[in-house]
Amino acid sequence: MNRPKVLVTASTVSDLAQNLLREGGADIVFMPGQIDEEALIAAFACDEIAAILLRGSPLLNERVLSVAPHLKIIAKHGAGVDSVDIAAATRRGIAVMVANGAN
Repeated sequence: MNRPKVLVTASTVSDLAQNLLREGGADIVFMPGQIDEEALIAAFACDEIAAILLRGSPLLNERVLSVAPHLKIIAKHGAGVDSVDIAAATRRGIAVMVANGAN
């Protein structure tokens, strides 16, 4: 069985976060640089991403989520989920959560 992959829309996260993910059995895929809709679509098309940790404000809209069939969790670093299409995520059974105060 393949290990679940967590896509991180940043070049890194804290060592603690990385250790927690790896100890939980996940592989981490980092997306450094400017993240846009096309970059997210390409990342989801290439890998079986089970979760995404959003850092910054890349847009997770209907188009992006439609190419992410393995996605189960969207975790937003910081407050708010303005960049997530909650209705599209809900239709796909994807949990959306935030880490208020994480910044």
